[in-house]
Amino acid sequence: MKEKLNTTKQNKSVIVVCPSEEYHEVGALIVANLFELAGFDARYIGANTPKSDILSAIKVLQPDYIAISVTNYYNIVQTKQITQEIRQRYPLVKIIVGGAAFGHPSSAAAVYYDFHLNSFQDIVSLAAEVKQ
Repeated sequence: MKEKLNTTKQNKSVIVVCPSEEYHEVGALIVANLFELAGFDARYIGANTPKSDILSAIKVLQPDYIAISVTNYYNIVQTKQITQEIRQRYPLVKIIVGGAAFGHPSSAAAVYYDFHLNSFQDIVSLAAEVKQ
Protein backbone atom coordinates (compact mmCIF):
# COMPACT_ATOMS: atom_id res chain seq x y z
CA MET A 1 0.00 0.00 0.00
CA LYS A 2 2.89 2.34 0.79
CA GLU A 3 4.45 1.59 -2.61
CA LYS A 4 1.23 2.58 -4.35
CA LEU A 5 1.25 5.97 -2.62
CA ASN A 6 4.68 6.69 -4.13
CA THR A 7 3.69 5.57 -7.63
CA THR A 8 3.98 8.01 -10.50
CA LYS A 9 0.86 7.85 -12.64
CA GLN A 10 1.39 6.93 -16.30
CA ASN A 11 -1.88 8.34 -17.66
CA LYS A 12 -2.25 4.99 -19.42
CA SER A 13 -4.87 2.35 -18.78
CA VAL A 14 -4.85 -1.41 -19.06
CA ILE A 15 -7.55 -4.05 -18.87
CA VAL A 16 -6.42 -7.45 -17.55
CA VAL A 17 -8.45 -10.51 -18.57
CA CYS A 18 -8.36 -14.27 -18.94
CA PRO A 19 -10.18 -15.70 -21.99
CA SER A 20 -13.12 -18.12 -21.88
CA GLU A 21 -12.32 -21.45 -20.26
CA GLU A 22 -9.26 -19.95 -18.54
CA TYR A 23 -9.85 -20.30 -14.81
CA HIS A 24 -6.35 -19.49 -13.51
CA GLU A 25 -7.21 -16.01 -12.31
CA VAL A 26 -4.78 -15.46 -9.45
CA GLY A 27 -1.88 -14.63 -11.80
CA ALA A 28 -4.00 -12.15 -13.75
CA LEU A 29 -5.19 -10.49 -10.56
CA ILE A 30 -1.59 -10.15 -9.39
CA VAL A 31 -0.65 -8.70 -12.79
CA ALA A 32 -3.40 -6.07 -12.48
CA ASN A 33 -1.97 -5.07 -9.10
CA LEU A 34 1.56 -4.92 -10.52
CA PHE A 35 0.35 -2.66 -13.33
CA GLU A 36 -1.14 -0.39 -10.65
CA LEU A 37 2.20 -0.32 -8.82
CA ALA A 38 3.87 0.65 -12.10
CA GLY A 39 1.50 3.64 -12.43
CA PHE A 40 -1.10 2.33 -14.84
CA ASP A 41 -4.85 2.62 -14.31
CA ALA A 42 -5.52 -1.13 -14.25
CA ARG A 43 -8.87 -2.86 -14.36
CA TYR A 44 -9.15 -6.56 -13.72
CA ILE A 45 -12.11 -8.02 -15.59
CA GLY A 46 -11.68 -11.62 -14.48
CA ALA A 47 -11.24 -15.22 -15.45
CA ASN A 48 -13.33 -17.09 -18.01
CA THR A 49 -14.24 -13.88 -19.84
CA PRO A 50 -16.13 -14.41 -23.11
CA LYS A 51 -14.74 -12.69 -26.21
CA SER A 52 -17.87 -10.53 -26.50
CA ASP A 53 -17.35 -9.22 -22.95
CA ILE A 54 -13.69 -8.47 -23.63
CA LEU A 55 -14.62 -6.52 -26.76
CA SER A 56 -17.40 -4.68 -24.89
CA ALA A 57 -14.98 -3.73 -22.11
CA ILE A 58 -12.55 -2.30 -24.66
CA LYS A 59 -15.35 -0.33 -26.32
CA VAL A 60 -16.59 1.13 -23.04
CA LEU A 61 -13.32 1.64 -21.15
CA GLN A 62 -11.15 2.58 -24.16
CA PRO A 63 -7.87 1.31 -22.65
CA ASP A 64 -4.42 1.93 -24.04
CA TYR A 65 -3.54 -1.73 -23.41
CA ILE A 66 -5.27 -5.06 -22.95
CA ALA A 67 -3.37 -7.74 -21.06
CA ILE A 68 -4.47 -11.32 -21.67
CA SER A 69 -3.30 -13.96 -19.22
CA VAL A 70 -3.29 -17.56 -20.43
CA THR A 71 -2.09 -20.48 -18.35
CA ASN A 72 -3.65 -23.39 -20.21
CA TYR A 73 -1.94 -24.01 -23.56
CA TYR A 74 -5.25 -25.26 -25.00
CA ASN A 75 -6.64 -21.72 -24.77
CA ILE A 76 -4.15 -20.35 -27.30
CA VAL A 77 -6.52 -20.94 -30.26
CA GLN A 78 -9.27 -18.80 -28.79
CA THR A 79 -6.73 -16.24 -27.61
CA LYS A 80 -5.61 -15.93 -31.22
CA GLN A 81 -9.23 -15.30 -32.25
CA ILE A 82 -9.64 -12.69 -29.53
CA THR A 83 -6.43 -10.86 -30.39
CA GLN A 84 -7.25 -10.94 -34.09
CA GLU A 85 -10.61 -9.32 -33.47
CA ILE A 86 -9.11 -6.73 -31.11
CA ARG A 87 -6.56 -5.88 -33.81
CA GLN A 88 -9.34 -5.45 -36.40
CA ARG A 89 -11.78 -3.46 -34.26
CA TYR A 90 -9.40 -1.49 -32.05
CA PRO A 91 -6.08 -1.09 -33.86
CA LEU A 92 -4.81 1.54 -31.39
CA VAL A 93 -5.13 -0.75 -28.37
CA LYS A 94 -1.82 -2.45 -27.65
CA ILE A 95 -2.11 -6.15 -26.84
CA ILE A 96 -0.06 -7.65 -24.01
CA VAL A 97 0.11 -11.41 -23.48
CA GLY A 98 1.56 -13.40 -20.64
CA GLY A 99 1.19 -16.57 -18.65
CA ALA A 100 2.51 -20.11 -18.62
CA ALA A 101 0.89 -20.98 -21.97
CA PHE A 102 3.32 -18.63 -23.71
CA GLY A 103 6.30 -20.60 -22.44
CA HIS A 104 6.02 -22.77 -25.52
CA PRO A 105 7.68 -20.98 -28.48
CA SER A 106 4.94 -21.77 -30.99
CA SER A 107 2.15 -20.40 -28.79
CA ALA A 108 3.45 -16.82 -28.80
CA ALA A 109 3.97 -17.03 -32.55
CA ALA A 110 0.33 -18.06 -33.03
CA VAL A 111 -1.15 -14.98 -31.33
CA TYR A 112 -1.30 -11.33 -32.38
CA TYR A 113 0.36 -9.16 -29.73
CA ASP A 114 2.53 -6.11 -29.17
CA PHE A 115 4.19 -7.12 -25.90
CA HIS A 116 4.93 -10.44 -24.20
CA LEU A 117 5.54 -9.77 -20.52
CA ASN A 118 6.81 -12.32 -18.01
CA SER A 119 7.70 -10.37 -14.88
CA PHE A 120 7.18 -7.24 -12.83
CA GLN A 121 10.43 -5.93 -14.29
CA ASP A 122 8.87 -6.27 -17.77
CA ILE A 123 5.92 -4.14 -16.59
CA VAL A 124 8.30 -1.56 -15.09
CA SER A 125 10.22 -1.47 -18.38
CA LEU A 126 6.98 -0.90 -20.27
CA ALA A 127 6.09 1.91 -17.87
CA ALA A 128 9.49 3.51 -18.48
CA GLU A 129 8.92 3.22 -22.22
CA VAL A 130 5.51 4.88 -21.87
CA LYS A 131 7.06 7.86 -20.04
CA GLN A 132 9.34 8.66 -22.96
